[in-house]
Amino acid sequence: MRFYLEVEVEKNELPIEIRRVVLSMLKSSLESAADGRFYNKYYEGNNPIKKDFTFSVYMKGAVFAKGKIELSAKTFKIYFSADDKNKTGLILMNSFLMKKNKKFPLENSNSLKIKNVVQINQDLIFNSEITVRTFAGSSIVAREHNRESNKDRYFTIEDKAYNEKLTDVIRVQARLAGFCEEDVLNINIRALEDCKKVLVKHYGSFIDCTVGSFLISANPDILQYFYDAGIGSRSSSGFGMLNLISQSHN
Repeated sequence: MRFYLEVEVEKNELPIEIRRVVLSMLKSSLESAADGRFYNKYYEGNNPIKKDFTFSVYMKGAVFAKGKIELSAKTFKIYFSADDKNKTGLILMNSFLMKKNKKFPLENSNSLKIKNVVQINQDLIFNSEITVRTFAGSSIVAREHNRESNKDRYFTIEDKAYNEKLTDVIRVQARLAGFCEEDVLNINIRALEDCKKVLVKHYGSFIDCTVGSFLISANPDILQYFYDAGIGSRSSSGFGMLNLISQSHN
C-alpha cells in the first residue's frame, strides 16, 4: 500500500533531521489511534511486530542550510509504503487521518499540520528481476554491525565489496521477514552506474548511504516485499524506499 501526506508548516523551514520529525509524528499518531494498541504493536512490548514500512520526504525546491531545511513553500509531502500482509499501510493511513488538521509542534516556534492523506497506485511485481531507483528524498543504507565492539560500519557504492555487502544485508532482511532459505540464497542485487554516495544526518550521526538505480533478482514475492517495505538497513526510519523502473525474467 502506498499513500502520501500533504503537510503544511507554519514557517517555511524544517529541522535538518527531517526523518526524526516524521518518526515523532508517526509515533504520536499511533499513540492516539485505537487507545495506543497500534503503537504498542510496532514500538513496545516484548515482541513488537517487524516494522514492514518505509517513507520518504519530498520537499520541492528545498535548500539544506546550516541547522535547518529552508522550504520554497509552506507545503511538502511525506510518502509512505508498506507491506500488505499485516495491514500496516491501512493502520498508518487511518492513524494519520485522525491527526488531520491538528497542530504538531516543532522547534523554533514552528509547527506543522497534516492537510490531506491520499492513497496512490502501488506497482505489482510478477517477474524475477527488477530495475529500481531510490525514491526522491530516499537513500539505501547497508549497515554491518560488529557485536564485539558494538560499532556499525556503513558501506556505499564507493566500497569495492558494496554489491556483496548489500546483498548480505537484504538477504538478512528477507530471512527476518519469513521467506524460505532457498529463496533467500537466490537474492542478488547490483548497483548501476548512476549510483553515488550521500551523507545523511540521523539522530545526531552522519550515515553513509547510496542513491541511484539497482538491478535486483529474487522470487517475485520477495521483490514485492522489498518494493513495499523498503530495502536495506533502517528502512522503517525513512531509508530504502524504491520506485519501480522495469521488471523482467532473469
